[in-house]
Amino acid sequence: MIEIDEIINSIQEIICKAKKNSILHFDELAYIFSTSKSESYIRDNLAMLLQKKYRDLIIAREYLDKDLQSGKSNERFDICVIERTTENYIKPLQIIELKNWYCHDIRQKKVWTAVEEDLNKINNLSIRTGSIIGGIVVVTFTHVMGELTNLHSGIIKYQEDIYKDLQRKSSYKYPEDILKYFESKLGSDFCIKEIKTDQGMYQERLVINYFYVISKK
Repeated sequence: MIEIDEIINSIQEIICKAKKNSILHFDELAYIFSTSKSESYIRDNLAMLLQKKYRDLIIAREYLDKDLQSGKSNERFDICVIERTTENYIKPLQIIELKNWYCHDIRQKKVWTAVEEDLNKINNLSIRTGSIIGGIVVVTFTHVMGELTNLHSGIIKYQEDIYKDLQRKSSYKYPEDILKYFESKLGSDFCIKEIKTDQGMYQERLVINYFYVISKK
């Protein structure tokens, strides 16, 4: 099983690499996160980075769990850390699920519901396999700031909702209220860690991403 601090360090490496790939008029993270939901960007880069570091493990993307008796497909997981015990047998050790939201989504029940579903899905896999499987959920929030422009909302994702959020004078404060939200939902068995990121620009709009890593203690 890969330690939580190592996963956090790997995410920080991805963030640093994206910043190095940026130039004066193009910020990679700002572009990726403001133009689309971005689970796949973090998933793919994290999986590749972990596979390079852990040659003796299998780091599977979109891992498909199958029922051993029926052979039928059950559920997919974003990243699965797997140990090969014999030539024909593999053992899932750890699941990493990823979710991306925009800051105004923090008011909605669906945010916690999605995280809770992922945690339950990991727990159910542990029950099915009869082994303890580590579970981590990486949640990112994107905050796009600045005046509403004439860019079509199909370019900057959910532009109208983002602008409405900015106009609320008594709106949530980010990232403080995001952290408070999760701390109010998580029980004593779980912990949450924040990963800091630098702000960037896309189409003259300031973009900040907030990363949180939720794991069992």
